[in-house]
Amino acid sequence: MPNSKIRNEVQSLKNVYLQMASFVMSGLALPFSDQIRAAAKLGYSGVELAGTQYGGMSAAQLKELLDECEITVLGNHLQVDDAPGAIEDMKLLGAQYIVVPGIPMSNTTEVVLAAQVLNALGKIVKEAGMMLGYHNHATEFAEENGNSLLQTLIDHTDPAYVIFECDVGWAAAAGVDVTAFIKKNTVPF
Repeated sequence: MPNSKIRNEVQSLKNVYLQMASFVMSGLALPFSDQIRAAAKLGYSGVELAGTQYGGMSAAQLKELLDECEITVLGNHLQVDDAPGAIEDMKLLGAQYIVVPGIPMSNTTEVVLAAQVLNALGKIVKEAGMMLGYHNHATEFAEENGNSLLQTLIDHTDPAYVIFECDVGWAAAAGVDVTAFIKKNTVPF
């Protein structure tokens, strides 16, 4: 799809953000700063980061680049152990969300433990003025005791501290009726 067509489609929507991991997954080998510029040129409102490296830039340098490009950071995908140390950077960047991109879990006991970790981290993140999210993959739709692991995770997290970023592609790959799943849940997605 030509860049102008992408730009026109993105600009016809409001507040569309690009997950920076898309550049890595697409195989497009651009320096990080050029990825930010490309996202802006394509008309995205902002980006969702993936990690704390920022192409070798500090958070302050990244903020300058974002301001220059007139886009924002919506959030960042961070592992549980990396999230607390990144809170100040996320605040500087104006992020609204820190998103955990998965926690290994294969049974209900592990899911309940993961929920406890997410609730505790979510409280810290909320106290810093942001919300904690959880990003699913297909594996969380494995079932145990009549529920998917993701449903059990949703049921055991506190919506005051944890929201869910439902990756509909992974949900569909797991054979889930995505619309029914989202409608069934009252948690913020």
